[in-house]
Amino acid sequence: MKINLNKNDNEKFYNLLKIKDDNIEISNLLLTAFAYTDFIDISEIKNNASECEKESIKKQILNNFEIESKEFREAFNYQVTITKCDPSNYINEYTRLLDKIHCTFGKYSLKKIAYEPYQLFALYEISVVDDYKEISNVGYFDKPFSYLALFEGKNLWMSLNPNEINTMASCIEKAKGRVLVLGLGMGYISYMMSIKKSVTSLTIVERNKENIALFKKHLLPLFKEKAKITIIEDDAINFIKHYNKYDYIFADLWFTPEDGLEYYLKLSEIEKENNIKIDYWLETSLKQMRRRYLLELVKEQLEGSDETWYQSEKDLTDKIFKTLYYQTKNVEINSLQDIKDLLL
Repeated sequence: MKINLNKNDNEKFYNLLKIKDDNIEISNLLLTAFAYTDFIDISEIKNNASECEKESIKKQILNNFEIESKEFREAFNYQVTITKCDPSNYINEYTRLLDKIHCTFGKYSLKKIAYEPYQLFALYEISVVDDYKEISNVGYFDKPFSYLALFEGKNLWMSLNPNEINTMASCIEKAKGRVLVLGLGMGYISYMMSIKKSVTSLTIVERNKENIALFKKHLLPLFKEKAKITIIEDDAINFIKHYNKYDYIFADLWFTPEDGLEYYLKLSEIEKENNIKIDYWLETSLKQMRRRYLLELVKEQLEGSDETWYQSEKDLTDKIFKTLYYQTKNVEINSLQDIKDLLL
């Protein structure tokens, strides 16, 4: 990467880095808060009846982490929205079908878990505004709310929670004709797509044999449109390179944007090479995660890093930096706008 920024653009670039760092800190605070069922003190909300409940929750988050910086508190208050959820919004045809499911298959088990009252969770996909500030949408229920989850041993693997339902809605709406879904998951998106009259067939690619077996035994029998469903055991990346004549393609091969970025970068290259269009679960977050890496990569290049920095592949972070380094190696950066074009 060849970089030649004037002083003004250089200062603006470092402001983008500050926004990126704030985004990461806010995300980390929220992820920590999500990990606890009792992070919010309900009695404190009730004792401050004159204060808006949502603002009280924000204040508790910041106070629990002992955040004193006025600038960061302002950024947090602007970039985090709090919503009390209505349980009825997350009851649909598929969740009703699975309401009584509780089973074990090999090392996998399907069972109900619950959000406790005022337990915080990611509600929607992030949105991105004002030079890449991330707006995070946080939800809570005021009563216990149960939902189905898939465990691998004792580890939560995936779940059919409000975030999943919200973030898949637009992709379900767009599905039509011959549909390809990369990743089986818990079958939610496949079911909701298959019952659409506009969807004529639905091919699911999944490489995990046990997940396929569990799905075929316990979930597929519940499908109203079983005849539309074809399940192929294969690696999704390998499959899409050779079979891409579909009307709509949806990819969901990850648990979080962090572990999904590597897949996203590979699939994006396949999109370009094969002239196809793929929709991705949490696509806004995946793009924003890529921007975080690219901003750091530009910073390292400005500060003198060279090709030797990007040869190691000790972990996923190293692999992503290496991939992005070689993708942008011949890019010329002469202005802030060139950087923004790189971040598209």
